[in-house]
Amino acid sequence: MDFYFTDRQYNLLGIASTERGRFRIAGEIEAQSTTASTVALTGNVYFAKDDLNDAINMVVGEGGNYILYEDDRGVGHFMTIQNTQVDNTGCSINFQADDAGNDLKNEIVGAHTATKAMTFAQYFAMFCADSGWELGLNEIPTNVRTLEFTSEQTSYDRMLEVANDFGVSLYYTFTIEGMTVVHRYLNVVNKLGSNTNVTLRQGTDISQIVSETSTADLHTSIKAYGSTTDGKTAPLNLVGYKWTDSTGQFVLGSDGVLRDTIAIRTWSRLRSNNNPTPESSHLQMVKTYDATTQATLLQSALADLKQYNHPAVNYTVTMARVPSELSKGDTVSVEDEAQNLYLSATVLEVDKCYSIPSNSTMILGDFKIEHDQTSAQIKQAAKTAEDAVSKATTAFSYAATVDDKADKAQATANTAQTTASTAQDTADTAQTTAASAVQVAEKAQASAYANRTFIKSATVPDTANLPVNAVWLQPADGATPASAKTWDGKTWQDTQIESSLIADNIVGKTITGSTFANESGTFSIDTDGTINGAMIVLTPSIQDGNTYEGAMTAADGVVYEVTKANGEQSFVAANWSSVQAQHVALDGTSTVAELDSDTGTVQVLNLDKDSNTVSSVVIDGESVTVLKDDSHMMMSLDSGLDVVHVNNDKSKDVYGIGPLGLQLQTISADNKVTSGVLDAWGLSRLNSIGTKLWSGAWGMGGTTTLTLSKPISDCLNGIVLLWGTGKTNAPGASDYTMTFIPKWFAADHSGRGIDCFVGNAGKNTFGIKYIYVTDTTLKGYANNGSNLAASKVLQGVYEY
Repeated sequence: MDFYFTDRQYNLLGIASTERGRFRIAGEIEAQSTTASTVALTGNVYFAKDDLNDAINMVVGEGGNYILYEDDRGVGHFMTIQNTQVDNTGCSINFQADDAGNDLKNEIVGAHTATKAMTFAQYFAMFCADSGWELGLNEIPTNVRTLEFTSEQTSYDRMLEVANDFGVSLYYTFTIEGMTVVHRYLNVVNKLGSNTNVTLRQGTDISQIVSETSTADLHTSIKAYGSTTDGKTAPLNLVGYKWTDSTGQFVLGSDGVLRDTIAIRTWSRLRSNNNPTPESSHLQMVKTYDATTQATLLQSALADLKQYNHPAVNYTVTMARVPSELSKGDTVSVEDEAQNLYLSATVLEVDKCYSIPSNSTMILGDFKIEHDQTSAQIKQAAKTAEDAVSKATTAFSYAATVDDKADKAQATANTAQTTASTAQDTADTAQTTAASAVQVAEKAQASAYANRTFIKSATVPDTANLPVNAVWLQPADGATPASAKTWDGKTWQDTQIESSLIADNIVGKTITGSTFANESGTFSIDTDGTINGAMIVLTPSIQDGNTYEGAMTAADGVVYEVTKANGEQSFVAANWSSVQAQHVALDGTSTVAELDSDTGTVQVLNLDKDSNTVSSVVIDGESVTVLKDDSHMMMSLDSGLDVVHVNNDKSKDVYGIGPLGLQLQTISADNKVTSGVLDAWGLSRLNSIGTKLWSGAWGMGGTTTLTLSKPISDCLNGIVLLWGTGKTNAPGASDYTMTFIPKWFAADHSGRGIDCFVGNAGKNTFGIKYIYVTDTTLKGYANNGSNLAASKVLQGVYEY
């Protein structure tokens, strides 16, 4: 998938692709949400180090560059880049963009109070007049509101607030010609999305379903307020309004509070084992609506109470794939037969990743659980059974009719029995004659069938003097399938082409001069379908300048050859144990790929024009081997990875990863070997170089012993003591000296002392600190506080 980057004059600066090219885009997320009118796009553009400046010009530029692309539904998108982060060491640029752009999000409009009721289009013209946006689809052209906005807002936020006040949703579309956006539309709809026929199934479309249950907004009663109407000083409420719920679940009290008499039994704070179904202590919310009458105010409160009188359940669905036809607001079905879970839900959010589709996610909400829903397979099985019963009923009815007729025929036969007995002799004679006639007719029919005339023709045959039952075989022509028709003496009747019809005409017969164009010109087909004879060569076919040819033998299998119009050739050969494909370029070089089931190997060879192997890859059941010139790589589960790279001067670099760790080796042209091994322990010690094992400010007198946080034997080489000016517990920040103590000293001379030379640059002198060393401790010496080194304190111990 390609993303086109332009400057603000729509000049193309570069293309980033999820699959190829100088600039690769990855980790991108196209985010749609029913709570936001825009579509947001974030991602990373990766590039080679030499392309850093071009990448910055393409993505960052002078700021506010554009991205144009077509999504997997064929919908064009126009994005404005709003933020970028350049990582020149990681050779990547992170960006954030959306389709509302700076023209709406950076434009500020002031507070406003409408003096009359206005349509959405009028508010749009007022707050987006100079934005470059047009009003597109508008499903509420005549609806009006008198609105007040008490503070400054961006044009984007102002239109969202207007949409909320009108109870509608917004989305953005574009008309794009070439690299130029010629129209930008803000669209107004009553509801986003549509009712789709898409069913998402666990295990195929869905890899994970996570349910989230929340009682944060749950309540069992609402005290509702409406607008403050003209002439009133207090907002509208439900006090004094008379209303009765037909179900009895909801009750409007004289205090104007709407209560749920069923939900309270579950969610009352008074519920206990002694009082399992309380009817008081509601969870009450105070809510304000735009209603101007008590009737509309009640309906608004009732709708809210029905929505929030139970826990809110959302399901986060991790998709194995996100169907391209889905968008925010769409209604889908979700099935998980293992949990007997059947849902219809609204797509609240869609996050699509085009480079790695498995990273795409959806969040569904507004769930309707259908516990008894029958799966599609069961429904189909029931429909099949129903059809079978219907057919059986029809057959039974037919059988009953036949049985009735049989009864009547039996009665007639009984009546005629006497007459039949009298005429028996005559009937016997007639029967013998009839049997003979039937035998003659059957022989004649068989002879006629066996001697039918078969005509193979692409055009309608001449029917003059054509015998009845003649068969016209019309071959396939690439667009029309083969067909057969039978001549009934007047018209051609469609005839099904069956294997028996073919067998009657070719099995056991010798076919000479056939269009199969085999080398000997003759072959035959046995009754078991075996073809006997020479190679069958397919008639060459030429399409778009390319020539297609093929041949087949029982022993050697199938060979297929394509010669392209430019002269390049491709071959495919398959027999009972292997498949081989080869492509030959114009310069004579070629690539061969082969699968051999006998040896269990797959290999790919790159050959020069003399068929010498330039490079190859061989995969068997246990290892992978790659060869190029004199270098090679081998990988297996037993030995790990081994690579031998031969340099131009014939020296070799050998490296591998195996049970011993990372193994490195250099072999000079005269076979001098330098090698080493780095295991996990060694790597850990390398990573620990510079780790602080102790810190403070000690003069290291005779009573001082410090314990290291790590044994010296566990360090890579040993420890470094950092000396500096200062006093005990009061380190200075100058005149530093370091003492290196190798790990072998602690191992071979544990408890022995060493001289640590410390300088005094200001006096051009030096002193000695005497330290006793073990694997885990450093102990001071009595004279360390009175000699020339008294002004120095130990400030740190580090691993090296």
